[in-house]
Amino acid sequence: MRLLVATTALLAACAVAVAASANHIIKEEIDTIPAGWSQLTRACPHQTLELSVLVRQSNLAELEATLMAVSDPDSPKYGQHLSLDEVNALTAPQPQHVSQILHWLEQGGVSTDEITRTPNSDMMTVKCTVKQAEALLHAEYYEFEHKEMGQQLMRTLRYHVPSYLTDMIDVIGPTVRFPSTATIAKARKAPVSAVSSLKSVRKQHRVGGGAAKKVKDVDCSSTTPTCLRSQYSVNDYKASSSNTSVAVTGFLEQYISPTDLATFFSTYDPSNARTAQIVGDNNAASPGVEASLDIQYSLGVAPGVPGTFWYTSGRQPGSSDNEPFLVFLQKLSSFKSVPWVVSTSYGDNEPTVLIDYAKRVNAEFMKAGVRGISILFSSGDGGVAGGQASECTTFVPTYPAGSPYVTAVGGTTGFNPETAVSFSSGGFTNYWSRPSYQTDAVQAYITKFGASSLPAQGLWNATGRGFPDVAASGTNYPVFIGGFAMPVDGTSCSTPTFSGIVSLLNDVRFKQGKSSLGFLNPLFYKNAQAFTDITSGSNPGCGTNGFTATQGWDPVTGLGTPNFQKLSAVVSALP
Repeated sequence: MRLLVATTALLAACAVAVAASANHIIKEEIDTIPAGWSQLTRACPHQTLELSVLVRQSNLAELEATLMAVSDPDSPKYGQHLSLDEVNALTAPQPQHVSQILHWLEQGGVSTDEITRTPNSDMMTVKCTVKQAEALLHAEYYEFEHKEMGQQLMRTLRYHVPSYLTDMIDVIGPTVRFPSTATIAKARKAPVSAVSSLKSVRKQHRVGGGAAKKVKDVDCSSTTPTCLRSQYSVNDYKASSSNTSVAVTGFLEQYISPTDLATFFSTYDPSNARTAQIVGDNNAASPGVEASLDIQYSLGVAPGVPGTFWYTSGRQPGSSDNEPFLVFLQKLSSFKSVPWVVSTSYGDNEPTVLIDYAKRVNAEFMKAGVRGISILFSSGDGGVAGGQASECTTFVPTYPAGSPYVTAVGGTTGFNPETAVSFSSGGFTNYWSRPSYQTDAVQAYITKFGASSLPAQGLWNATGRGFPDVAASGTNYPVFIGGFAMPVDGTSCSTPTFSGIVSLLNDVRFKQGKSSLGFLNPLFYKNAQAFTDITSGSNPGCGTNGFTATQGWDPVTGLGTPNFQKLSAVVSALP
């Protein structure tokens, strides 16, 4: 349901539109305030604001072609990834565009000392006041509040740029994008819902005498690291290459506790205990379920692999970090030494993400992939209803899981056999057409079921990119928070598990003197036999039964769950 903008906001917007000179055009706008947010007062004109100006990059078609060439196992260029300097040189904006944008900022009263640029000038960070930003963008900034989450931030409903600059700038932020309320809720509680409350779980697994009581996993009644390694044929494999690595991302005040990580290892795998490197902020005294889950299981299923918790702050009023996916990716693109696998268990409903922003994020995904970095995202926990949406008249794809340049991970439940878990989000995006690497697999699914057995055509986009690509177990993970084991469900469990296994596959290649795997999808779709096909279950939502898991790829569990031994043989045989 669309929330109508307050009359005062509409009047203010009209005033801004009138004030905008004829040579300025609207760059981005939204006509409704996202549900859950309410508009407060005008932002203080003297408040400091950091604007991120994302300059249009060059040669994106060549970047995509290069990505596919180095990622396709049948290509003679497979594994020949580019260096950071080569990527920057390939995608650098046109020099005259950079000069014109700088001139516009300086004419608007911004000192050159207040403008910082990335190495190839594809992003400019501009320190200014709200008054200066409003004059530059012909916009009005307001404070907004989400009462349920207790969050405030500064936004505008539309902004303008000079007409001659509109094709030189992708987006400017913070402006019209609001954090997804589904994302915020997910970060504040266990994905989907905890099996039992933290209070009751504390009674079951209370820590005493400095050590946690061991949770029994003899019959895999809970999804422990040992059970996962057995389920996915990792068994006793342990990474030994100095080059292998895995990172999990943190957002929205989700932090990790090194003490909880130590307790996790002492409970389940003392011989493989290790710490995690931390990049960015971390408040160890306030660990979150999401962050703790991600770091514990990405390391727990991958013995010997060094791990990194990479936190990107956001949501502070006036901060450019209010767009955390893009801010994280641009930080990643500035590091020469990077983690080879990046696991992210956050996402939004696709309709809440503006297309220009999504396109720019896609460019950053391609830049990471062409360097040899594997990017994995959870598919979501609302079935075909998307990010835990309760009401919908059409299926809701999730973002960024639906991007053609990431590997989306769905969820399963049970052990030997696994079935699709009902909350596993999946389907077809409305933003991106079907990529060539999955054409045959997706068409086979659609053809097999036929129009009479598939959900009604008006509910989903039959020509869109299908997701997820793969799956892993997503239920009953014991996660240590504040010294206590808390059972958690969600594709947030599946993604770090699958990511840990990818880091082990990289280790196999590194020990042979070969490259990292990088962008995974072209390789995976050409080696479907290396996955355990999941052929039962569905992902209901929007008043329907959703899609059905079946033989071959499906929009619930993708190609299936990993078999490390089979995948290891595949990647070992590649150049």
